[in-house]
Amino acid sequence: MSPKIINVASVLVLLSCLGALPTMSQLAHLRFEPEEPSPFDRASNLFLHATVVAPRHWSDRVPEFATDGKKTNAGDHWAGEDIPVWHTVELAEPREINTIRMWTFWDNRRYYQYAIEGSLEGKQWTMLADNRSNTTPQSEVGETFHFPSAKVRFVRTTFTHNSASNQAGGHIVEIEGFLVDTQQVAALKQREKRWRQMSPGLHGAVGSIDVRYPRDEVPSLEAVTQWSGVAWRGERLNAQVVLWSRTGARQVRFAAATLKDDEGNELKGSGLHPSFVRYVLAEGKVVPDVLDDTPRVDMAPQTVRPLWVAVDIPHDAKPGKYSGQLRVLSEGGSLLPFEFKVEVLPQVLPPPSQWSFHLDLWQNPFALARYHRVALWSQDHLRLLEPHLRL
Repeated sequence: MSPKIINVASVLVLLSCLGALPTMSQLAHLRFEPEEPSPFDRASNLFLHATVVAPRHWSDRVPEFATDGKKTNAGDHWAGEDIPVWHTVELAEPREINTIRMWTFWDNRRYYQYAIEGSLEGKQWTMLADNRSNTTPQSEVGETFHFPSAKVRFVRTTFTHNSASNQAGGHIVEIEGFLVDTQQVAALKQREKRWRQMSPGLHGAVGSIDVRYPRDEVPSLEAVTQWSGVAWRGERLNAQVVLWSRTGARQVRFAAATLKDDEGNELKGSGLHPSFVRYVLAEGKVVPDVLDDTPRVDMAPQTVRPLWVAVDIPHDAKPGKYSGQLRVLSEGGSLLPFEFKVEVLPQVLPPPSQWSFHLDLWQNPFALARYHRVALWSQDHLRLLEPHLRL
């Protein structure tokens, strides 16, 4: 039988129209960011594909969904109707665990209350994680519970409340069990504690341009919402606003007003130029680096998003004091106002085409340490750096 010629482009367009693929417009604006390295990446998930038992399940939402290793789609979950209802993971042999990660169904509105218990023989149960007073809506981040190391063969989750409907029952997208290094557990607990202390919604403050703010840690910033600077005419100043949210924020965007002085003079054609900062993977860590031209972003729960602001002063600006507001908005009506003030001096910085002196320094102390195989910032490293830094 002769082969048939298939128009691949037509098939892709058809699939896109049916919603099976992103649209061409979406593909053109996809932004990739690496996942945050985690101690769980190197630890063994003891619950993966383990035997599971539940008294009932709705339709095809069988108990095995909870241990199939998939946790990115809220629709792929075990569903047990009518609370109270339980779900039990049964290991092949007793194992020690000190951390459980749980993803219940999420829609960023409903919340679940439940208790997680462990047992060696399935008769005497010990509380591992008590989440029966929870009122925080679930999200794709899930919940992480740390507890003193316990040897278990059975792990039972009993749902006691579903804010949407107790008749709807309990729903588990994924449950994972680990034995994690105690030092790593301590670091995780400290980070999670800081996030839990944050109120819901979008937060923001003026940060330092000399600091790279980690994506997964609450920034140590005071509630400063005003920035000021002094510049020559023709100069560019830079500022950094840092945004963060425990619960996530959708359609985060900005609106920059024109800078004006008390007489109504404007810094026309220049002024505030904000850019969201994207994260990249460097030296095994996720760090902020790329200035993105996208006008809006979605922020996942428990994440940080820097906003880099360039402040351009026209060559013909009238000397004086100018001010304006940068507003950050998100879906649901959240509004964060930031006041920007600039004093423009009479001096004029010539355009680069008229400069008679250029200095371009590229220094990478990390490469020097790697090349000579010495510890970063050790005395040996500093001695190697000294000749390169001497003026």
